Amino acid sequence: MYNGIGLQTARGSGTNGYIQRNLSHVKPRDAPRPQTEEKVRHVEPDEKILEHDRKRKVEIKCIELQDELEEQGLPDDQIEERVSALRKELQARNTYARPSHQEAKNLRPSDTHALGAAKRAETAKMERALRIHSDYQEGESFQPEFQERRKLERIEARERRQEESRRRWEERREERDSWRDEHGWRREKERDEPPRDSGWRRERREDVPRADDRAASPPRHAPPRSPGAFSSTRSATPPSPPRR
Repeated sequence: MYNGIGLQTARGSGTNGYIQRNLSHVKPRDAPRPQTEEKVRHVEPDEKILEHDRKRKVEIKCIELQDELEEQGLPDDQIEERVSALRKELQARNTYARPSHQEAKNLRPSDTHALGAAKRAETAKMERALRIHSDYQEGESFQPEFQERRKLERIEARERRQEESRRRWEERREERDSWRDEHGWRREKERDEPPRDSGWRRERREDVPRADDRAASPPRHAPPRSPGAFSSTRSATPPSPPRR
C-alpha cells in the first residue's frame, strides 16, 4: 500500500503488492470532432407518428370497452354500436385537444416525437407570456444597427397602416357624398310639396269643450281638520246629565 492506494497486505492476493496500471483497459482519448452548425440539425416532431399514436390510443380504449361488453353478455349489434359511438367521440376530442400537462409528464423517454411536441408547445406558451416575437435573434438588443433597422421597419409599418385607414375613410366619405347627391333631390321635392293629409285625423267638434275648459270635479274627500277644531267642538258641546 502506497499513499493510501492499493492493498494493505499482499497475502492471499496473488500479487507482489506493487501498484501497476493495466494499460489494456485505458480508453484512448481522441480529439473532439469539430461540430458545425450544418451538421447539428434540430429534428422536428413528426406529425404522422403523433397521429398514429393518438389513433392507437383510441383503438386500445375501444378494444377495452368491447371486451368489457362481451363479458357482460350483450349482443353483437349493441356492442358494435357502443364501440362505434366511443370511437367517434374520442376521434372528435383528439382533433382539437392538445396533450395535457399530466400526459406530457407521463411520457416515456422513448417517445421522442411526443416529447418534442410537448416541448414545442411549452416554448410557444413561454414566448407568448414574455411577448417574444417569432423572428427574435439572440443578442439583437446589443446591436445598434439591428435596432435602428427594426425602428425604421416599425415606422414604415405604422405609415402603411395610417395610409390604409386614410384610404378607407376617403372611400366611405365618397360613398356618403354619392348617397347624399342621389337622395338630395328627393328631400328638395318633399320640401316644395304641400303637406299631405294623413286621413286618420278628425276635425274636433265645436260643441265639445276642450279638456282644459271643463270644470274641475269636486274633491272626493273632505279636507283634514286641524287639531284645534276638534278641541273647540268638544268644549262647545254641553255635558250630559248623570244617570240615576
